[in-house]
Amino acid sequence: MSSSDTRHSCDPNLGLVHPTAEERVKIWKGTSSAWEDSIPVHAFLQESEDLATRAIENDYDGNVKDAVVHGIASVSCPEEYRRRAYDSRYFREMHKVLREWESEEGVTVGSILYSDIGSKWMSVLRWLPDPKQSQLVFPSVNGVKPTSV
Repeated sequence: MSSSDTRHSCDPNLGLVHPTAEERVKIWKGTSSAWEDSIPVHAFLQESEDLATRAIENDYDGNVKDAVVHGIASVSCPEEYRRRAYDSRYFREMHKVLREWESEEGVTVGSILYSDIGSKWMSVLRWLPDPKQSQLVFPSVNGVKPTSV
C-alpha cells in the first residue's frame, strides 16, 4: 500500500495487531535513523528481542507474584506516514485494549512507554505518567534535546 492510498486515522476498520517477527524487524530498521546515534541497529534488534521477558512485582509485605507490564518501545513510523494523526488513534486504541487485558501470565500492573514525544503531548492522548513513579529522559548522543517532559 502506498502512502497516497493509506487509510485515514479515523477509519473504523483500523485496529491493533501484533506484528510478525519479520514486520518488527522491518519497522525497527525503518525508523532507525531516529535512534541509531544511541545504539547500533544490530544491538537494538538483539535487545528488543530480549525485552520480551517476564515481570514480577511484590506487595508491601514482600510477597512476590507474576505480573504483566506492557512495554511500548516506540511510537515512530516512517516519514511518509507522519502527520496523519496515527499517534492519536494508536494511543486511543492502546488505552482501551491495555486497560481490559488480563493475561494468563499474571495481573497487569502497569505499562512502560519509551518515547521522545513528551509527557505534555502524551497527556493529551490520555497516557498519563503515574506521579508516584519516575520519568527518565535520556539525551541523544548527537545533542538533540528531547521534547518537553
